[in-house]
Amino acid sequence: MTDTADIELLDNLAMRFAMANSEDKLQKLITTLLVPLLEKLDTAGASVKTKVIGLLSLINRKVKSNSGITIPTEALAQSTFSKPSNEFSQSFKLMYLPIAVERSDKHQLLSIIPQILDGISGRPVAQITILVNAIFTAIGDEQLKALGFSTGPLYRALVFLRYATDLFMFNPIQATSQPSSTPVAAGLSFSAQCIVTNDLKAPWTFDSKKLENVKQKLLQIISSDLAFPVNMPEVVHEQRLLALACASCDPFFARISSDAKDSIKRLCPVNFDSNTFVRAAFEKMLGSGKDNNRRFPVTVAIRLRIFSYLSKSKVAASTFPECMDVISNSLFGSDTSSSLRRQGIAFLQWVIRSASQDALDNNAANLLQLVRRIIDDSNDSGPGSVINDDIIRGSAFVAWGNLAKRVSLLVSDDLETLWTMFSAFDTEPNAIHLSIQEALLALLPAYKPGRLSRQAESKLLDFLDSQMRSSIHQARYCAIRYSISAFSFATIEARWLCMLGLADSKHEVRLLSHSGLLIPALSKIPNEGADSLPELVDVIGFLHSKVYSALNQGSGEQRVDSGHLNALNSLVYGGIIDFVRSLLLATGLIRLNASFSDSGDISAYLLNFSDLDLGTHQLSTQPLRKSMQLALDSLNCKCEPSNRSASLAWMRIIEVALTNSRISESTAFVKSFGCLVELFSLGSPELAISFFGSRDLLLPFLESRDYIVQRYAAQALAIVYAVKLQAIDQRDSQLDSELWNDQVVSFMNGFLETSNQKEQPRLLDRIHGSILAMSHIALGLVVAQKSLQKTWSKLGILRLGETIDKIYLSLTQKIQTLNKSTAFPSTAVSLCMAIGACGMVSLANNDRDKQLDEPSDSDKSTLSAIVNIGKQANTVKLQDAAFDGLSRLVLGSPSLDKVFIESMRSLAHQVSKKTIDLHFRIGRTVAIAIGGFKCTLVELGWTFPLDPANIFSKQQLEANTRALEMALDLLVNSMAISTNLQDRQAAVVWILSLVQMCPDMSQITPWLPRLHSCVCTLLTDRDDFTRELASNALALIYDRGNSLSRDDMMISLKALFGSGNEKPEDTTGLAAEREAAGQQQRVAEVRAINPTFKSILSLALDMRNPALFYPLVQLATQTPANNNSSGSSSSSSDTSGNGISGRYGSAYGLAVNVERACTAVQPYIRPIIPKLFRCTFDPNPQTQAAMKGIWHSLLKFKSVKSDNQDISDKNADTNTDTDQRMTEIFWDLIIEECLTSMGRFEWQTRESGCNALASALSGASSERIMPYLERIWQMSFRALDDIKATVRESGLKACQSLATSTVAWCTPRVPANSKHDQQARSIMAIVVPFLVDKGIVSDAEDVQKFSLRLTLKLCRASGEYLSPFVPAIVERLLETLSNMEPQAANYLTFHTNEHSMSAEQLESLRLGAVKSSPIMQGIELALENITAEGMADLVPRLQNIIRHGIGLATRAGCARAIAVLCVKDAAIVEPHSAPLVKAISGSLTESSALQRKAWASAIGYMTGMLSPGMMRNLLKHLEKTYFNKYESEVRSVSAQVLQQIARNCPEKLHQQGSEVAGTAAFIMFGCSDANADIAEAFQDTWQELAAGIGADAVEKQLVDLLALPLKQLFDDRWSCRVQSAKVIEDITKKLERTASKKTSEQMTIDNNNSSNGLGTNDNDNDNDALKTVALATIPELIRASQGGMWPGKEHVLGCLVHVCVANAHSFIDGDIQESAAISIETFLAVCDILTKQLSLGNVQYQRSVTEHYINLIEALKPRDIYSRVVECLMVIVQQQEVAAGPGSTDSSKMDTDEPMRQPQRLMLVASATKALLLTLPRDRTLTEEEAKRLSEILRHNAQNGVWNVRVASLNGLSDLVHHCAGSEFAAIDIEAVLEATRECAIDGKYLAVRAAALGVLEALFAALNTAEAPSDYAAWRSKAHAVLKLLAEDPVPSIADRAKELSM
Repeated sequence: MTDTADIELLDNLAMRFAMANSEDKLQKLITTLLVPLLEKLDTAGASVKTKVIGLLSLINRKVKSNSGITIPTEALAQSTFSKPSNEFSQSFKLMYLPIAVERSDKHQLLSIIPQILDGISGRPVAQITILVNAIFTAIGDEQLKALGFSTGPLYRALVFLRYATDLFMFNPIQATSQPSSTPVAAGLSFSAQCIVTNDLKAPWTFDSKKLENVKQKLLQIISSDLAFPVNMPEVVHEQRLLALACASCDPFFARISSDAKDSIKRLCPVNFDSNTFVRAAFEKMLGSGKDNNRRFPVTVAIRLRIFSYLSKSKVAASTFPECMDVISNSLFGSDTSSSLRRQGIAFLQWVIRSASQDALDNNAANLLQLVRRIIDDSNDSGPGSVINDDIIRGSAFVAWGNLAKRVSLLVSDDLETLWTMFSAFDTEPNAIHLSIQEALLALLPAYKPGRLSRQAESKLLDFLDSQMRSSIHQARYCAIRYSISAFSFATIEARWLCMLGLADSKHEVRLLSHSGLLIPALSKIPNEGADSLPELVDVIGFLHSKVYSALNQGSGEQRVDSGHLNALNSLVYGGIIDFVRSLLLATGLIRLNASFSDSGDISAYLLNFSDLDLGTHQLSTQPLRKSMQLALDSLNCKCEPSNRSASLAWMRIIEVALTNSRISESTAFVKSFGCLVELFSLGSPELAISFFGSRDLLLPFLESRDYIVQRYAAQALAIVYAVKLQAIDQRDSQLDSELWNDQVVSFMNGFLETSNQKEQPRLLDRIHGSILAMSHIALGLVVAQKSLQKTWSKLGILRLGETIDKIYLSLTQKIQTLNKSTAFPSTAVSLCMAIGACGMVSLANNDRDKQLDEPSDSDKSTLSAIVNIGKQANTVKLQDAAFDGLSRLVLGSPSLDKVFIESMRSLAHQVSKKTIDLHFRIGRTVAIAIGGFKCTLVELGWTFPLDPANIFSKQQLEANTRALEMALDLLVNSMAISTNLQDRQAAVVWILSLVQMCPDMSQITPWLPRLHSCVCTLLTDRDDFTRELASNALALIYDRGNSLSRDDMMISLKALFGSGNEKPEDTTGLAAEREAAGQQQRVAEVRAINPTFKSILSLALDMRNPALFYPLVQLATQTPANNNSSGSSSSSSDTSGNGISGRYGSAYGLAVNVERACTAVQPYIRPIIPKLFRCTFDPNPQTQAAMKGIWHSLLKFKSVKSDNQDISDKNADTNTDTDQRMTEIFWDLIIEECLTSMGRFEWQTRESGCNALASALSGASSERIMPYLERIWQMSFRALDDIKATVRESGLKACQSLATSTVAWCTPRVPANSKHDQQARSIMAIVVPFLVDKGIVSDAEDVQKFSLRLTLKLCRASGEYLSPFVPAIVERLLETLSNMEPQAANYLTFHTNEHSMSAEQLESLRLGAVKSSPIMQGIELALENITAEGMADLVPRLQNIIRHGIGLATRAGCARAIAVLCVKDAAIVEPHSAPLVKAISGSLTESSALQRKAWASAIGYMTGMLSPGMMRNLLKHLEKTYFNKYESEVRSVSAQVLQQIARNCPEKLHQQGSEVAGTAAFIMFGCSDANADIAEAFQDTWQELAAGIGADAVEKQLVDLLALPLKQLFDDRWSCRVQSAKVIEDITKKLERTASKKTSEQMTIDNNNSSNGLGTNDNDNDNDALKTVALATIPELIRASQGGMWPGKEHVLGCLVHVCVANAHSFIDGDIQESAAISIETFLAVCDILTKQLSLGNVQYQRSVTEHYINLIEALKPRDIYSRVVECLMVIVQQQEVAAGPGSTDSSKMDTDEPMRQPQRLMLVASATKALLLTLPRDRTLTEEEAKRLSEILRHNAQNGVWNVRVASLNGLSDLVHHCAGSEFAAIDIEAVLEATRECAIDGKYLAVRAAALGVLEALFAALNTAEAPSDYAAWRSKAHAVLKLLAEDPVPSIADRAKELSM
């Protein structure tokens, strides 16, 4: 079109707009033309544009002036955003958009918001401002899905969230005249604020209420999962979180803030490590853009919330420099706050901890600079200062330390950092000291040993030494930590700092210092262990210089706080002694280990050296003694700086304690004294000789109150004198007789004299010291004399020998005469120890052969005295001394052996539970007395540096064979088999003592088999103590035996604990000997009592090494006390109860035994661990405890390895950690063992396998379990069905453990993890089919229930992982619904009457239970995850259940499942709706009413998915079902289905109703069903159908509607005929209402036309529909009405009459007219039918027919049919007498209140009377005869009938009088009528009767006025007035007034 034409057209349009003087016209023009005009701007030329703009101006004026005009919103949006246009056109379109939004309804607004969001990007700011404000104006919270965020492009949601976030950050402002001066809100830029406020023009800019409303709407949308489903991209949820974070910090609107916080809690989890989230968060924190687009940082509150998110993001921690900028702004920004600073420093720590190493390395210098800025900001008090916040400054120090820890290059070889931090202790307040300490500790990894140069190490040591004098304990603590961690253990200077720390005032510093002095593990030998230790010589030299430097300085008792700490401090000195002694032992052990090829025991010491308790100064084992000796031998070289031998320097260090009073009064003195004795005993004799001159230093300590000090002093003196005397031979020097015969003798006599003094408290210590000193010195001198192999006389010191004899005699006499009641206990201790020394003297002086003679009385007395002391001793010290002295007395006097053994047994009988230690003392005494120097205790107690072989003869060094034989015979034949518990306990202790402590005693070897059998019986003793020791003894016996004896032991073992009944083959020939020993009698008892050892033997046999039984038993019987630390020598004194690791554990070497046992098991560790793990769960408590003992012993054994992996972890905090580690290493073997054992024959094995499996599965990873998962489930379910109850319980534990893990593994993670997803799907692929196909359908109830529970848990937790298995799960769960239904439901089904319950109520309860059951919930949860593929698989399964499913619950569940599917995802059901509906339609006729209703509901949900053809078939099927099941309630399902269709998809019903013939007819037919509920359902459907078809629905489909009822009208079922008649009648009524409505409307129109001078319309066609009904139905109804009466026929007659009545307007009683719907013949036929039916049926039926006849006559008003019906009606009217009954002719009696016998017949008579009178001819009067007959009957009934008959008769008389008012009036007997009227007038009971009587009089008087007066007029007139007089007196005013008026 040309421009000219366009301009012409525009001019015309302008004219039309200008002429539009009404709102409707203008609205029509704008709706049609506005959008095309705007689009014209895109293509028009300049002149046309001018015209268009002018026209738009006109439109603007009209639109703005008229608020009722709306803009075509949708068309405008479509043109603006979907069609290409230039910017000029766009500006005009956008000008109208706000108006359109403001004047549009909600539906239109929702449709344009997605378009606006999609088209907002890339536009100028001005346009964006318009669009954003349009969105904010249009937004609402209705139909959130309509916003299309989930279905539209991604940027739609992001754009919305962006501007919503901006609005959340905007706050209401005060109105200002200059927008440029308006402050910009935090987080926004100037342009962003202009956009969200429409350049401050938006209504919410200054109105806080409106702003709150807009924010609330936006918040509801952003918070909604409908608008933003969970499956949207993560970036959307990230922006939602940021938007809600901004809203949650709204400072003006508390409701917005609260709702936003709640929404954040409900928001789906956000991945804080997302790059997009981190970038957006940093932009919020820092701001972005430039100029007007420069966004300011968000408010402090928002930053605090965002910090909480960033502090969980590792990506944020690695994002530099943004993270540093954020921290810097938070700390030093001008708008910061205290909370923000703290959050910033917390984020700084997070960055340092979590940033990637590369990012941290690249930015470490900048981070350090930032940290230093915080710390150095001490002089600035401005707003950015953080110095006053201790938390921030402390955190800065911690951050510094953590940074240096991760980036060690920052501090390597640079001590400045340390100087700075340590100096901060002095400058910073106390509150920060802990933070500085934490920072320094974090720096430790940067200063590992070897990283610093020697010069730097030297500087650091000096600095740390200076810090040890600090008054701040944190500084001292850190100094100790650095001395430990920054230097190797070999650095003695660092160890010296730890020694100084032992005297610190703070407990934690002392503990740390102690740990720094502990010798490290020496297991890496020989090189690494030796190199890790400092050189002994250097250490001693260094410490010697420190000690003597302190001596030169003076006292050193000051605490560390004084700053003058030195080596003479008692605590420091004690640390020196302990450290050097530990170092000596460690060095010696390393050397000893290197010198032996078989060093198993020594290796154990090396491995566990850190666990050794070195606080006891007695070297308890030979390896330790030899190690100390080797170490002391190595000290002969000189050391610096003293330039003397190291051993001498060590002695000088020890000597300091003897001379320094402060040390001698402390615990360090006892340690040093013990070391002095060790040095003299094991070191070079030269040391003791050199000390001879200083021996007087020891004398004061003999008077010490400490018994140990006295003993050490006595031993030291004895060694010094013995070495001095023995040195004569070595040095070939002459004996100084004066020294020995004078000085020494005088010295000894002085002790003797002192000992003989009377005991007084002040002299006790001196006496005791004298006794000990002279006895020990005497022993030492005798030892020296024997080593010289010369007599005293040959030595020239006979006097000394005589003095020694005198001392011996004196001591013997003193102890024999010791008064128990008056003697001090300490005196007894000294004498016992002295007697022990004398015993050794006797052993040296006497010949063993002579010693075996009968004992002397003196020896017996001495032994008896010591035994009595031991019995009555009430202290441990006295007991030890007594038994020690006794053992050495017997050792020196072997003839006492028999008396000794008897005494020991007698003494053992006195042992109780509280004195169980006495057994050990007795056992030790027996071992020493019998074994002599073959006993390790004697060797260990030898304190002289002289070889016993050079002192004693070979025979003296041997054991006492006679005593051994006596003891063993007593043990085997008496004590071990005694019924006395103390005997058995003593037996096992003695055997253990002899075997353990006398390893070189060959005389015991022949006894080993018998001892083995003996101990085996004790092994099964009921006493725990006996069993524990027996296990240790048994292993030692087996180890000491030769091959022959070991074979015999094994045979004996199998006989005791073997599983078979056969007798073991005796290959050794020792069976007879065992029988002689009496051991076989207890075999049966052993087997019956304790199965534990049988299990252990079985375990050893499984390893194909029966000898493994012994170490296993040894480990099994270890009590918890013994398992605390293997290899250690516990110093605990707890010997009560069952533990044996107390005071004597180290003496017996039990810890070493455990190590040996573990070593023996080591080669079998791989096969034994799985079986052992299972056995730890054995159902027998004793077996379980034993196996746990083995298990934990192996865990503690630090050499146990498998596949180069350490089983035990020294750093593990608990046994549980180590258990878990072992389980992980042997996982495969353990699982195989558990699964195998669960299928074994023995129930104990199966139960232990189940329990072990449950334990192994707990906490196991899915990767480990996957290969065994199906087998685990199989065996676990098998256990659930086990015949043994306890096995079933254990199987349930295993299943529960696995179920818990399975659910955890199969729970989706957020954020998604592909590896986890893959594993979860693999697990589901194994577990779910197993549960569904085997578990839920199992015959075992427990298996079934557990499988079901687990399946439901997986349905709840698995989410998308469940999708492939949904069909199978749903099918199985549906089947389970009936299977799991309680049996009580089935019982009640047949006994509802007994429980006052109907079947419907029971069904309702059952279906309610189905809906609320967990199984149904599981089905619904599973269906949430179904996919299209899964649906295709599920449909055949559902069809099968629908068609063949058994059980009400299953079928109801299936219906509900289909409904749930349709509600949740109709799209996935739609392709399968047809087969499902087809399947359900076949099940609609089942017996359960509620189930039928459920099926109907399911079909209703799927109706909208069906095709038209399928819909037609469904409706046909419903109709067929209805009529096929018509006589039962099953037909109700058709109504229910139709009702559901109408509710769920009415449009489908409308379509079928308008297009398909018969649909509406069937629905209409059902509306008249006899069942009210069914009819109601059909009526609801019809209403919906009629609404869809239209108001004239019946007229449109009249023929179809009539076809069905006419067809069913002749059905064989009477009820169907009746319903058909009702339907026809209902259709007729509907048409009548429609016609009436049309008539009323037409009359209104005609009236209007008449008023306007117009003509009226003819309404002849209004009743065509009724005519059609009449023509179609009346013939059929007449035909159906023929014949006899049948139930309900009255309804057919009523329908016939009603159709006729409805067409009464077309009835003409005359010639036939073509237009007439009812001809006279039809009418007469109907009347004939009705009159014939009056003679049929019961009274009720006849009455109904009469009523129909009355209705017909009243409506059609025929001319004359009186003669056709009179006879029939007369018969009924004349039945009054019959109806009233005999004897009731008296009307007064009939009117009583007594019930009538036949009220229905009387009502029939009344109705017939009325019908008869209605039939009176209209064209003629009755003949005289007819009138007379009728009047007579009516009069008679009026006189004799009941009240209703009388009323009808009187009314009939009135009508008859009116009818006969002409010629036939005379035929009426007026007098008789008046008489009857009089009788009725005096009726005082019924008002109606009197009123009817008055009506008769009125008719008579009216007739007289028109007729000729009869001859007797005067007579009956007077009678009439008499009656009127009676009525005038009636109490009812209406009657009285009428009567009075008539009489006038």
